[in-house]
Amino acid sequence: MKNKYKIREYGLGIEVWGDSFCHEDLYELMGKNRFMSTFVLRPETEARSKYGQSVTGVIFYAKDEADDLKGFNENPAIVPEGPLKIDSPMPDLTQAQREDLKYGGILVTDIQYISFLPYSHDEGRHESGEKVVPNIVEIPYEGDGRVDYDNFYQHYVASKINSKTELIPYEKEKFIGITLGINDGHIDSRLLNHLGFELEEVRNCLNIWYHRYKTRERRRTISEEERTKLADLEFIRRSENMIKFLAQIKKSGVSSKELLKRKQALQTIPSSLSRFEPNILLHGKKQVYWDIDSYLHITMRHVKQLQLGHFKDRTPFPYRFEDLEALIGQVLGTIEDEIERHFREKPGKNFLRLGKMSVFFNGDYYCLQIDKGGRLVTLYVNGYERTDT
Repeated sequence: MKNKYKIREYGLGIEVWGDSFCHEDLYELMGKNRFMSTFVLRPETEARSKYGQSVTGVIFYAKDEADDLKGFNENPAIVPEGPLKIDSPMPDLTQAQREDLKYGGILVTDIQYISFLPYSHDEGRHESGEKVVPNIVEIPYEGDGRVDYDNFYQHYVASKINSKTELIPYEKEKFIGITLGINDGHIDSRLLNHLGFELEEVRNCLNIWYHRYKTRERRRTISEEERTKLADLEFIRRSENMIKFLAQIKKSGVSSKELLKRKQALQTIPSSLSRFEPNILLHGKKQVYWDIDSYLHITMRHVKQLQLGHFKDRTPFPYRFEDLEALIGQVLGTIEDEIERHFREKPGKNFLRLGKMSVFFNGDYYCLQIDKGGRLVTLYVNGYERTDT
């Protein structure tokens, strides 16, 4: 320890008193293990007047700050300075206060004493070496075939509409298509207007027609003519996705020789493209989703076994490919309140978390961009990449 402290253990907790705290010691005591801590603030300080008598949370480090503190023992010339940033879940703080604490912080000199629980989550790994996405509970389900998928989806989307959730474009198209499929081509024009569709748009939307025919196929009311049209639409969807996949391969600058060697590993993508649909990654008033473009952008650049050409220079996810969607959902979930506040206050602007504002999750830092419509544009491990085009 650089400074002297009075340390007292009580039950499962530890209390630390000192005349002067410093970043190096706070990192060693609770920062590097992200222990949940309560920071009691000195009277008559700006921090106390702003946040109250104490603040509970974990110390938040930007990636470069954490790297500096890790290397401090080897290079004492690196002197950490600046405010102490705290990621606090305290419900009595406003979202603005929580963000100020996390990205602005308080002065280390404002701390009177600290209490914390020396407990942290152990990082699990698969036998193959990839990390295990934490807090995933798999519940086996065997359907009895009696669930009406179409009615279920209608009620699900209707509940979102009633709660004033902003639907993603694909949800609207699927909802309209299923409704048309159930009602033999009929739909209330008031519902179309509420969803922002004109009749001509409905007639020209391939996704709506696709889901209309799929609904009739599931309900065994599809005609032979409609079955033929459905097959054509399925071919068009697969072809469009495959064209986008090939465009990503071209962007990677991969050589023909390397492409031939990686042919088997790349079969994962075409097989997933045949059943891919835009999917909600974070639920809420403002939903965050990915579509085929963001799915391919992220997987082709940051899933290790799929990286080609100069994409191999990008930082890969330390997780299995099949766990990627669950990982992204949890990363987004750690900043759900920040995303909601951003789109509530700045609905016309993209949401970014880059550089010093990268999102910390399970030992790694993630950079991400969500466009103003809620589409996840990109997400990757912060490895000081210069670009993610």
